[in-house]
Amino acid sequence: MKKSNYKILSIVSLLFILMSSILFSCQSEDKVEKARKEVFAIHDEIMPEMGSLMKLKRETKNKIQLLDSLGVNTDVSNLNTIIQELDEADEAMMKWMRKFKNPTEETSETEALKYLEGELKKIKEVRSKFNISMEKATKELLIKTTTDEY
Repeated sequence: MKKSNYKILSIVSLLFILMSSILFSCQSEDKVEKARKEVFAIHDEIMPEMGSLMKLKRETKNKIQLLDSLGVNTDVSNLNTIIQELDEADEAMMKWMRKFKNPTEETSETEALKYLEGELKKIKEVRSKFNISMEKATKELLIKTTTDEY
């Protein structure tokens, strides 16, 4: 082979290696981006519920005050527990948002995926706290509060 053919073959080989590296890098980035999107899909599902959660907390507190003002002699510990669970759900979301650190480009794919897997687990737990506490509060608030019941 001529010297120029070796040169062309070397350039083609180098380009192939470079293109393979870029393609592999994009695929790795896609895995990390997919994992990040999965985490944030749950975050974005919960965020609009923050207002509803606070509203349920306010309404539950109002129910305690109403029962007290009506002179109803009833145990409100269940209502207080619901308020506490709503607070815990809110705090869990705030804590998760404060501690979440988006993996940077310098983070290896393995480290980024491991981190995002852990964050996915955490944000799913937050969602569970939201759903359970809000469901309990909603059910409790549907129970009528009149003096006729007591």
